Amino acid sequence: WRAVPLVLILVSLAVAPAVFEELFFRGFMLSALRRRMNDAMAIFVAAIFFGMFHVLTSSGAPERFLPSMFLGIILGWVCLRSKSVLTSMVMHGCNNGLLLLVVYFQDDLLAKGWGIEEQTHLPVQWLTAAWVGVAVAVLMFFIGGRKLRVKEGMQAQK
Repeated sequence: WRAVPLVLILVSLAVAPAVFEELFFRGFMLSALRRRMNDAMAIFVAAIFFGMFHVLTSSGAPERFLPSMFLGIILGWVCLRSKSVLTSMVMHGCNNGLLLLVVYFQDDLLAKGWGIEEQTHLPVQWLTAAWVGVAVAVLMFFIGGRKLRVKEGMQAQK
């Protein structure tokens, strides 16, 4: 694991799966489901399949279903809201990449006291970083949504 360059790990296990999974689940499946049902139901059904896919590809680990399904709901909502599968690809790649980085640098994190086995809650540094990431994502989402609404309003006036 450590003998493989980190860039190769991230490209092959974070970026490539994010691109192909998003093309299939949000690009192909979600758009096909939207022809048959409302957006919310289409997102939910695609997310269920996304969760089942991650259970099957992780040697049948049922604990992968709920987190993957919830991620699928978020990615589906973001894809529809942004009107682009590229947005969900970036978010999916960031999720995969962060998880891989934690595993890759696990020994270094443990040496710095960032372990979680002995704690009932995540370390304050992890929670702070997560909240900062969420705040930045929400801010970017609302700024992007406002620009989209302004652009659509300008087109409607023409």
